[in-house]
Amino acid sequence: MVGRLVAVGGLFRSSDEVAQVEFRRFVADIGLAPGLGGIGYMPIVRVEDLDGFVAEMRETIPAYSVFELDAEGGRIPVGERPEYVPVQWFEPSEAFDQPHGFDSMSQLDRLTALERARTTHEVAATPFVRLVSETESDGFLMYWPVIDPDTDAVVGFTVAPMDLSELLRGHHSATLSSLVDWEVSDITTGSSRGEAEGVWVGSLEVGGRRWEITVTPKPSSGMIPDPTGALLVLFVGLAASGLATGGIFLYRQRSHARQELEVLQELTRARDQFLASVSHELRTPLTGVLGFAELLREGHGVLSDEERLSMISSVAEEATDLSHIIDDLLVSARSELDLLVVTRVPVAARAQVAQVLEAAGSDTGARVEVIAGLEGADRASGDPGRVRQILRNLISNACRYGGDRIQVRLGATDQRVHIQVADNGPGIPAEEWERIFEPYYRAHPGESQPAALGIGLSVARHLARLMEGDLTYRRQDHWSVFDLELPAARTPEAERIPPQTAKVNSR
Repeated sequence: MVGRLVAVGGLFRSSDEVAQVEFRRFVADIGLAPGLGGIGYMPIVRVEDLDGFVAEMRETIPAYSVFELDAEGGRIPVGERPEYVPVQWFEPSEAFDQPHGFDSMSQLDRLTALERARTTHEVAATPFVRLVSETESDGFLMYWPVIDPDTDAVVGFTVAPMDLSELLRGHHSATLSSLVDWEVSDITTGSSRGEAEGVWVGSLEVGGRRWEITVTPKPSSGMIPDPTGALLVLFVGLAASGLATGGIFLYRQRSHARQELEVLQELTRARDQFLASVSHELRTPLTGVLGFAELLREGHGVLSDEERLSMISSVAEEATDLSHIIDDLLVSARSELDLLVVTRVPVAARAQVAQVLEAAGSDTGARVEVIAGLEGADRASGDPGRVRQILRNLISNACRYGGDRIQVRLGATDQRVHIQVADNGPGIPAEEWERIFEPYYRAHPGESQPAALGIGLSVARHLARLMEGDLTYRRQDHWSVFDLELPAARTPEAERIPPQTAKVNSR
């Protein structure tokens, strides 16, 4: 469990700002475990910065506010104090009735654990507390300090609400669960209940607190409390519990630390490259739009009709490029949140290719040769808008990075329709054929400026698979071939039309 807190803390150490979608994806990647109610991040916010922090958070979570709990567990506005530690991000976000904004410094038991983590730079645990939205004190919290690598100051905490009984239950076998009952107690400031006949007692220290585990045979188990059996059951229970703390000791090992550093450095590089690429890709068309718009405004009465029409056409083209970039970013974001849906209708592949080439302009259309089968042999099942988005990405890549010849090849079998975008350029090394479909990976990095976003092919493959198709790359007969494969659309009355190659004009 501690290992997960450490990993999430590393995410915040590697970046000055982590967006909600990044946090959600990271937590999903590392996963939760039995007894772990979720993972959150809480920055330390000074009182003079609180209003600004809340305003910034409301850009993502409109109803965000910093709150504390009253004696009945109701949410009330936070009181004034020098510092706050509010929950900024938490996953799953709907857990505990959305704890975003809860200030852990508002309750003494939480504050004590936070101060321990802050001063020792170690994991700290609370006693059993009432979690947000809960009615009983049946869980506890574990905090891991996030340290600024430049100042060595604690700037926040990762947090995990835990149910120790559920944790033990999740690591015990079903057979053991059917034989014994166990109870977990916090004895940090109290005393052990002591051993009794037929009861086995052991203890474990986690997060600066001492927990007692009491194991009692069930009446139906037939178990006899002999010393050998007691030691065996106690060993199993403590070994399973030890999984909760094992991560921190592994993390301290030198080899693990080196691996974590490499991962964090790669994460930082990928983030910086992505932000630079987004800035460049959005700025390029936006600069054109603003420039031509300014000329049109200042040149009123001076520009000829032909010049105005030319500038308006340029504005429209730049705005279209900007729209396509935003489309890819939206698809990428919705994919991360599992919110992306596609329709499934009959799609004429040749018509979609023609629309993409027409929208791309005469220069692109003149470079692309379309090779198609007979009319009706290219009817696929999919989402027309998403098919065009895939084709825009593939044709744009071919024009930007490919050779002087570009072909769009259409073909079909009984069950599948193939739309291939091929060029005679130098191609991609075999070891990168799959990597080019990874988010933010670029096989053609720019030498003097940020390259394209690196999400186009990832988005295209994801869309293809949502439509029960696929997108692959291969090198064939000195051609680079991206093959978009979609299910064929068939109606009961339709007859199969054998595919036939024929050259047609693309314009």
